[in-house]
Amino acid sequence: MKPSSTSITSFSFLLFAVLIALFSGDNSAAKAQSVVFRRITSSISDDSLTLSRREEIRVERFLKRVYPTVSMQHVARNHATPALRKASYDVVQLRGVRYALVAYVAEWNQPDALVHDIAIYRFGADGPIQVWRSPAWIANYYGLTFETAATPSHMLILFKEGGLDPSGFSLSGVLSFRESDHGLVLHDLTPRLPYLYAVTHFPSRALYGKKVVMQQGDRHEIILSASDEEFVGGELPAGPTSYWHFNPRRGRFEGIKPRQIEPDSRTTISLRQH
Repeated sequence: MKPSSTSITSFSFLLFAVLIALFSGDNSAAKAQSVVFRRITSSISDDSLTLSRREEIRVERFLKRVYPTVSMQHVARNHATPALRKASYDVVQLRGVRYALVAYVAEWNQPDALVHDIAIYRFGADGPIQVWRSPAWIANYYGLTFETAATPSHMLILFKEGGLDPSGFSLSGVLSFRESDHGLVLHDLTPRLPYLYAVTHFPSRALYGKKVVMQQGDRHEIILSASDEEFVGGELPAGPTSYWHFNPRRGRFEGIKPRQIEPDSRTTISLRQH
């Protein structure tokens, strides 16, 4: 008995539909596995490294290969593929050695499913290797970025969650690292505003405040500032701003008082120490 033309047509249509579904699934999975990269200029001075596009592609290929998806899935308690994976990175140099600093963001299509992670990779003769990565954590604010400042012996990193709205609060942390005979030495230098304290998951102590900025003073010292000011009517600030400067001999930030502040300048702040 020969199959009818209707049966053959139905089978062909079913086969075609299955193939379409399979290819669509593969494309969706491939798209979900991709990473959105953004090279940022993190240095607060004019000493940023220049990378060719070929060098950037090499860095991005490496970061895609080592993307911490599994640990971020574990923290999110969601083993599905993230709907979006992003990596903001910069390449900095300390004592002739290059490092890649990376802020990872993974996002799922459900509430409270945003995970952050940060990492440091050292460039060597055989390519970059991971020298430090924080535990992944559930994001407290949307947006993760960082700034850097280099001293003769230390690299300072200010990383920040939130702060996209200038009038809004953010969570920040300050880390320093340097090389030693035993490998990378990492220190948490995060200060705290006197009246604000955040208890949350974060890879360092949390600086909770507004307008958290790292900049250079008029003597080229590195200055960190943060405010807990509240705005009355959206215009009048009514609250203190705290300042700290980095003491390279002690390897830490120390509180200072502003003697003269020019609010429109990021590089002409004169300060005196407590």
